[in-house]
Amino acid sequence: MKAILVNGSPKSNGNTAIALAAVGDALRKRGIDTETIEIGNAALHGCAGCGQCSEKKNRRCVFDDDMLNRNLDALFDADGLVLGSPVYYSGVNGALKCFLDRAFFVSGANGNLFRHKVGAAVVAARPADSELHRREVSNRDVVLCLDVSDSMTDTSVDLVEAYAAVVDGLDGERVALSVFNSRSVTIFPLTDDYDFVSEKLDEVAEWLSAPFSYWDDVQLSTFLGVLDLDGYYSSLISDGLAMCVDVFDHPELQRSRSIIFATDNELNGEPLVSLDQAMAMAKQAGAKVYVIDPYMDILPSEGREIKLAVEAIGGEFFETYGEATVHDVVRQITSEPATPLQLPPRLVVTDHPGFGAVLAWLGVLALAATCLPVVRHRRASRGKAGGGPDV
Repeated sequence: MKAILVNGSPKSNGNTAIALAAVGDALRKRGIDTETIEIGNAALHGCAGCGQCSEKKNRRCVFDDDMLNRNLDALFDADGLVLGSPVYYSGVNGALKCFLDRAFFVSGANGNLFRHKVGAAVVAARPADSELHRREVSNRDVVLCLDVSDSMTDTSVDLVEAYAAVVDGLDGERVALSVFNSRSVTIFPLTDDYDFVSEKLDEVAEWLSAPFSYWDDVQLSTFLGVLDLDGYYSSLISDGLAMCVDVFDHPELQRSRSIIFATDNELNGEPLVSLDQAMAMAKQAGAKVYVIDPYMDILPSEGREIKLAVEAIGGEFFETYGEATVHDVVRQITSEPATPLQLPPRLVVTDHPGFGAVLAWLGVLALAATCLPVVRHRRASRGKAGGGPDV
């Protein structure tokens, strides 16, 4: 007696192969020979529905350039077939589907050559439970708002590093980064994935520290999306702040919101909103603004203007971005009450490998117990009829 094991998985040492090997061991212990056919990585034609197998009745498929025909006799002569496959979208994989479609057509065209054979299926899937977990966290929102105009070149990288130091002092707060010149670009939205935040801050620092001529500067700014090359070179401070206010989500919630706004306030161009209007927008959104102006001594009038504007809405003004400033900003942000926030639900899938293993071994034992008496009965029937294959 012999059983053919067909492995449809492209992984010759994967879960399907392990399951088939377990079946093969159980069958051999019962005195049944086994042979395994690996088809997972084979290039196999799909059935063309041409009908040539019905016309020729030669126990062959018309496609003779792949592995099907050279394995058909072994399949037809076997006493049992065990088909193994990974589960792809609730079905067998493509290679096994092509193999079986054509084999079944040839069998049917030649007198049902698979009739009376014992068949079994082995699939590689995972018994698991799934549960939708709803998550709630209590945190605060912080938008890092950076002026990347040409006048900020000498300090822009240092300011990004100061932002990184602020993030290091936070614990669970959602952080976003927006950069602006004549346009604003959100580098990343509010997130509490600090590894991602650190990675993106490093990228921005690398962009801003790269040596470049004026035209390289234009190309870099174009890449960031903050320079309007269709118009003239401009630096729109108040519009940049207004767009940073727009980064906050859930306007219906009363949350702790902060904007760390680094700029020299050197305006160049016609903004859509004034500085006072942008500050009023921040206040209306419930955001406290922390202005860092490292050029107060060079541009005193611009510095005084933004200092008065931010203090008028209860914000803070800093002339430096060193350790003391970072510590003070972090202290003030974290002193505000954290607010609960419902996060998107997360699907949690829990595997139960032990339960699956029990089912697999029960299946193997059931297959072996079924296969042996059926094959013996078939052999006995053949002997009484004088031998020869069933047709």
